[in-house]
Amino acid sequence: MKAFLVLLAILILTTASAAQVKGDCRMYVAENGQVLVLLVLEGDGIVEVNIPVDVPYPKLEGAVYVQTEDGVEIALANDTAILAYKSSLMTSKKGEEWTASYPVPDLDELKLTMHLPSSIILSTIQPTSTVTHTKHDGHHLDAARC
Repeated sequence: MKAFLVLLAILILTTASAAQVKGDCRMYVAENGQVLVLLVLEGDGIVEVNIPVDVPYPKLEGAVYVQTEDGVEIALANDTAILAYKSSLMTSKKGEEWTASYPVPDLDELKLTMHLPSSIILSTIQPTSTVTHTKHDGHHLDAARC
């Protein structure tokens, strides 16, 4: 009986530590470089998300979070949470060349979609992504990391 209880406890601990968190991030870049980020998280566990310093209070629904020096730690309990914020520090411009960067959270799976203005001419994308052009919204960049 003791061996069975110990085995059961080990299985429960192993299952708890094998939690997965998946993310779906959508970024909307405006003509002025302002970026709206919507990050949907699903799963169980604690996720650290770096947030630019010009975001004093991110909006979060569906979970609890603690602000850290670099962003937030979000606690998920087999649920879905949505994190939203706007920042002007995720893009920079040098001459006519814009650079956009996003601090990618360490998740088990992440899909990232960037919506860019139609006036932007894409010259380089790193890492390699799928680019879709649309008439109304501009460009869409899709990248997945599994």
